[in-house]
This record gives sequence, structure tokens and C-alpha cells, in this order.
Amino acid sequence: MKKIIFTAIALLCISIISFAQIKVITPEIEAPDNEADNQMPDVFLDWSAITNATGYHVMLGSDENFTNIVKDTITQYGAYQCIKLMFNSTYYWKVRAIENEEYSEWTEIRSFTTFEKLLLNVPTDGSENKPVELLLKWKNKFTPAGDEVSGFNYYQLQIDTVAFSENPFFNPDHLLFELPVWDEFIEIGNIQYNLINAYYGSTFHWRIRALHDQDTSAWSETWTFSTNDIITLLLPNNTIEDQGVSLRMEWTRFVGTEEYVCQLNTDPNFLISETFFTDSTKVSRNNLIYGNKYYWRVLGRHARDTSDWSEIWEFTTAGAVTLNTPVNGADSVSINPDLGWKQIKGSSQYQVQYGVDETFAATNNLFIPSIDSIANPIFRILSDLEYNTQYFWRIRGLTSVDTSDYSEVWSFTTMDQVGIDEYFNKENVTIFPNPASKKAVLHIDAIEPGNANYTLIDLTGQEIQSHIIYLNSGINNISLELDGMAKGIYLVNIKNDNQFYTIKLIIK
Repeated sequence: MKKIIFTAIALLCISIISFAQIKVITPEIEAPDNEADNQMPDVFLDWSAITNATGYHVMLGSDENFTNIVKDTITQYGAYQCIKLMFNSTYYWKVRAIENEEYSEWTEIRSFTTFEKLLLNVPTDGSENKPVELLLKWKNKFTPAGDEVSGFNYYQLQIDTVAFSENPFFNPDHLLFELPVWDEFIEIGNIQYNLINAYYGSTFHWRIRALHDQDTSAWSETWTFSTNDIITLLLPNNTIEDQGVSLRMEWTRFVGTEEYVCQLNTDPNFLISETFFTDSTKVSRNNLIYGNKYYWRVLGRHARDTSDWSEIWEFTTAGAVTLNTPVNGADSVSINPDLGWKQIKGSSQYQVQYGVDETFAATNNLFIPSIDSIANPIFRILSDLEYNTQYFWRIRGLTSVDTSDYSEVWSFTTMDQVGIDEYFNKENVTIFPNPASKKAVLHIDAIEPGNANYTLIDLTGQEIQSHIIYLNSGINNISLELDGMAKGIYLVNIKNDNQFYTIKLIIK
């Protein structure tokens, strides 16, 4: 009987002990997934929280038997963040819950592998014609939905003009122990590097790796890109002719270039050149020689390198003025005609000659100031010419350093002396008040009704106002708005077909 009782008591004790050993629930591992790769050196080990657990026992090893334990620790949280794990290494881990002095069973053993190397982003491998200042970027995730890279302190970025050697202490393309051209350490959090002063027209190799004070990752793949070396010229167009003697040379911006050097010469070999230094993409040149062919080219440079010269372009300046109006041989021209020509930009003035002698032995000789903004200048002859007479005229441009050839000699014949009185009573074309300030009235006594052209010009020939007016037979009063106009002498022209009349207006 005693034996039976002893046996029962022993079984009861065993049951109590067994129940005490398994009453703490075993957690379930949540992350990372088993055999997950590209994990960070500071990966979070995460498991399900257990009610009433007072802590968790985490074990991390480099083998699944945990003969080489990396971390054996107790934490009160439902996750544990690793610190400075080795790169490209496989780790095994398990966890159990603690409730006071009791432990649950261990979880299943899970494994993960830290990332081996980083991934480059842009410029893409083999890119060409890149500027000498550009952003190098690398990826901060291994997959679009993955975690951002972390768990290390620095990136090491290397950029070189030769392929990297497997031997970190010797590269046959370098001097002994010579480092790559760029060897930069960049704090984590940045995923780009602004490369400046790269060599023009060169191929670059670049790579990156991660570092913390316990380990260094493998290098990323090595990618290449090449920089551009040639600046593209824009204006004036190559081989263009009849250019002004003041013009602007323009070219494309070369990103990363600190200074441009532009050369201009009448010699395509540029033996003795006019040289401009600028940080802009344009250079203006005044007082060129009329009728000359010029050659020009541009290079860029910065603190480390100088580009090749651009292509050589050429342009030719206008050698002589081109006449416009009146057309050569025109007849029935007003006795106060407008002489018009094509502007040669950069001319400071024009010499206008006209007369009845085609050799210009005895001629009217006038110098007219030039305004570059007027594409087709006009000079009005204010003194009445003879009626029904042939006149010859020519023009040339002038600068402070040169004079163009004369234009072709053109001619025109003035109208017959039918006179303005056939349409207007000239004596009754008046302006009141004259001098005027803000307003004036043009008084015209017309013989018969009809349209006439009204034009107001200054003494340089620039047109200020112009419109068509309808005249009734008899007295006509036309209001002239002068508010805001500069003080000076102006000419009011009234024209009907070839009949023309001019009256002077003073604005005070």
C-alpha cells in the first residue's frame, strides 16, 4: 500500500513539474523571413509578443548549431536590433519567452544573410557625352518595397580614369600607391555625389561600398561613363554672309565649365588671335571691319582640365550698304522722297549722297546717325527736289575704325509738276497751335473728298505716328494727340498718291 501511495505522489510531482515547464507560450518569429537575403547589418529581429512575458532570450550565431555565438542577450522588448553585423554573412537565430524565472520553448531556427554590395543608379553604365559636372547616384534600396540601407557609417566612393585593380595597393595604370583620382568617404543618408571638375573627353570608372568600424562590404559593380569634349557653336550661323560689324557670338552651355575662351581671327590658323575670356556663353564684338571674313572657335576650362577647341566657324561682314527704296529707276517719285536701305548693325552713321550727277562730282553729302534697332533706316529729303528730274543716290556705312564700300548707284525720277494744289490748297494746310504741347489741330482745305496718308516723323526719319485720314471737300480739322512726346521739331506729311506736302510742327 505504501508503495502505491509513493508512486502516485511521484507521478503527481512529475506532472506539476512538466506543467510548470511548458506553461510559458513560445513566440512566433515574424521577421525577417527565413533565408532572407540583402539584410542590413542592423537588421531588426521581430517576433510575436507573449502576454505576461517579462522578457525574451535572443540567441544569434554564425552556424545553426550555435557553436559560434554572435549575440546571447535578454531583452524586455518584442524585437531586437542587431548592431554592426558582418557584410555578406549568414546568421542563425532563435528566441524564447521568459515569464519570471520560467522559459518557453525555443522558436524554430531562422536564418538571414546580410547584403554583399550596394547597387549603382545613375549615370547608367556606359553613358556617353556627360557634362564635366554631374550627379552620381546609388540606390538606397535593393527592391522598390524593401527597407532603406542602414547599419553602417560611411560610403566609400571611388572614381578613376583607369579600370580598378584587384590589388588595392597596386594598379599598373597608376604610380605606386597612387589612389584613384576621386576617393571620397560620404556619410550614410546621402545617396548621391556631385562630381565637379571631371576631365573633358574622358572615360570614368566608378564604384562604391559600405563601411562600419567592424567590416567593409564588397565593392559594387564598376560602371563607366564618358564626358563630352566639344562645345557646340550656335550663332552666327556657319558661313553666313552680310553680317553687321557689331555682333554676338554664342555657343551651348557646357555644364561644369568655369570659363570659356573664345578666339576670333581673319586667319583660319589663328596665329595671332583676338581672345575673349568669359563665364558666359556669349561674347559681343564691335567695330569689325566691313567686308571681312572672320573665323572663330571656343573652348572651356575649369580648375583641373581644358577642353578641345570647338569646330571652327566663319562669317563675313557686309562690305557695302544694300539699297531698298525707291526702287532703282523709279519714276513719279515725290520731290521729298524717302531714301531707304538695309541696316548694317554696328555702323555708327551713314553717308548719304544724292544729286543729278551720277559721278557725284557735285552732290548733296549728308551724314545720318545710325540706330541699330531700325532694320530698314529711312532718310527723308526735306528740301524740295526739282520736278521731273533724274537723281542718283548712294550710301555707305561708317564706324570709328572703318568705312564700308558705297552701295550700288541707284536712280529715280521725280514727279511732274502737277503740284499738291490739285488736291489741297497748300496755303490752307496749317497746324494750330504751333508750337504745341499736348494737342494740336491739323487744318486742311481740300479741293475734293478722298483718302490721304498722315505721317508724323522726327528729324532722324523715325516714324512716330501714321494713319489714313478721310478728307471732305472743303475745311477739315484733324486732332493730333501729342501728349508724352519729347520736345523738338517734327514733320507732318500729308500724301495722296504721288502728291505730297510737309509742314513743320514744334512740340514744346
